Parts: sequence; structure tokens; C-alpha cells
Amino acid sequence: MPSSRRPSLDFGFYGIGVCLQHDNGELETLVEPRPWRPMRRHTPTSAAWWFAESAYGRFLDQSTSHTPELSPAP
Repeated sequence: MPSSRRPSLDFGFYGIGVCLQHDNGELETLVEPRPWRPMRRHTPTSAAWWFAESAYGRFLDQSTSHTPELSPAP
């Protein structure tokens, strides 16, 4: 595929690999994928998300371990 016809998207920025499958079944790699690396920069949004996930996880752990036995209706 000529380079003038390649998509000019930000796949490289996000680390997403992009392949093009030709009519004969051959795959051509347009953008190489990058290995995922976690961001170490914490923001108020990421801290709030982490807190909410941790609190919800603890709530689930406690609610499943203290579930009362259900008795049949009289």
C-alpha cells in the first residue's frame, strides 16, 4: 500500500498496533504495537477512582462473608 494511502491516525500515540489485511490474506503491519506501561502520575481523578474501587472491593468482601442464612417462609 503506498504511504500516501495509509491512515494518518494516532494509533502510534496510544500504542495500538494496526495491521492491514490484503485481498490475498497477507497482513501488513502499519503501526507496531507498544507494550503497555502503567502511568505513574497520580491525579485527583485517578486517586478518586482508586479509592472508590478499593472501598467497593472491601464492601463486597464484607457483604459476601456476612450474608445471613435465608430461612424458608412459614
